[in-house]
Amino acid sequence: MSFPSKPDELSQKQAAVEQLFESHFERVARYIAMRIGSTSDAEDIASEVFVKALRSVDKYKETGAPMEAWLFKIARNISIDYLRMRGRRPAVPLDENLPLPSKDNPSEYVERKQEIEELNQAI
Repeated sequence: MSFPSKPDELSQKQAAVEQLFESHFERVARYIAMRIGSTSDAEDIASEVFVKALRSVDKYKETGAPMEAWLFKIARNISIDYLRMRGRRPAVPLDENLPLPSKDNPSEYVERKQEIEELNQAI
C-alpha cells in the first residue's frame, strides 16, 4: 500500500479549501454577519477566513469532523478578533435576522415590522 506524498496531500487540501470557497462563502459571510452585526464587513472578513485557511491548510489534521467545521472555527476566531479590535459586543440588527411574513399579506407584514421596531427600541 502506498501513501500519498506530502505535496500531493497538500495540493488535495488546497483544492478542498478552494471548493469550500465556491460552496460555502455565502454561508460563512452570513455566519460572520450574525456574530459581528455588520453585513458589509462580514464579506471582507469571510475573505480573510479563506485566505487564512489556504495559508494554514498544511496544518489541518483529519479528525473525522468535516473540513467545514475547521473553516467555521477560523471564522469564529477571526470574528472574535474583529470585535476585540472594534471594542464592542456584536450587535445583531433584528430586522435582518427575523423572518418577515410575505409582502403578499400586508397586515401581517406591517404587524411584524412594528414588533421589530418596538424590540429595537426596547434594546
